[in-house]
Amino acid sequence: MLFDTLGIDAVWSNGGTQLTVPLPSPLPAGLPIVVVFDSFVDLAGNVQTGGIDYRVDVAGTPDPWPFVDNNMSQWWENWTEAPIGGPMTFGNDLFFLRYEGQSDGTFRVARYEDSSFSTLFGYDIYRPLADRVELSGMAEVDLGVLTTTTITPAAIYQKLPFQAQSWSGTATLSDPTMTANVSYTVTVIGQEDLVDPPAKTATSLTPVWTDAWKTALDYRLTDPSTGQIVISGTDSLWFAPTVGLVRMKSHESGPDGSRDSAQYFIGLIPATARDR
Repeated sequence: MLFDTLGIDAVWSNGGTQLTVPLPSPLPAGLPIVVVFDSFVDLAGNVQTGGIDYRVDVAGTPDPWPFVDNNMSQWWENWTEAPIGGPMTFGNDLFFLRYEGQSDGTFRVARYEDSSFSTLFGYDIYRPLADRVELSGMAEVDLGVLTTTTITPAAIYQKLPFQAQSWSGTATLSDPTMTANVSYTVTVIGQEDLVDPPAKTATSLTPVWTDAWKTALDYRLTDPSTGQIVISGTDSLWFAPTVGLVRMKSHESGPDGSRDSAQYFIGLIPATARDR
């Protein structure tokens, strides 16, 4: 799947007997390369319907969540909103993510509405460290105004290296209009092969992510003066080795209603296409 997102095309020989896939260099450490033949007919006319799978792993330890400055990707989102007292609405959106390294060592993972990365929707602020990834804030554009939110102390969003485990924490969330107490629990469930729905592109690819790490995040925001729950939510996230986050499903509810969304990674934007 990584080869598809990078625009790498396989080429058949003139006789149709040899398939050549040009590999990028260098290959990411620990990258799993899987070749699947669902069915085929050999040169003697024998039909093989049982399927054959081949797998080889690049030497080294894969990074399930690489932070690379100017890394760009395309995403698809399906969402449903159910306001209290109002009709349910649903829709879908195409959007774009860019990792933007900052001088203080943090990364803004910014969401844009267009492929030219000129219309900002919002961003999350992460700090990758040797043993963890912290989430220290976020921002969102509403009616042309960018509102920033801080998380103090920074939440431990992911412990490194990835392994099955669970942890909890508390923090204070602050923006210009409110302050809330945050409690959260993160559970790294394990690894699985993840099959996405067909990407919403002309090629209609069906991504298959090998050995993806699944993580669950549960959180609650409470009013510091009353202790009442303001917002509660759950996120399920999948991280594919050498690629990073490739799927996220979210549910959030509050006094105004609830929202559900499913976001799917479509593909990386190759460096050769970023300056067009």
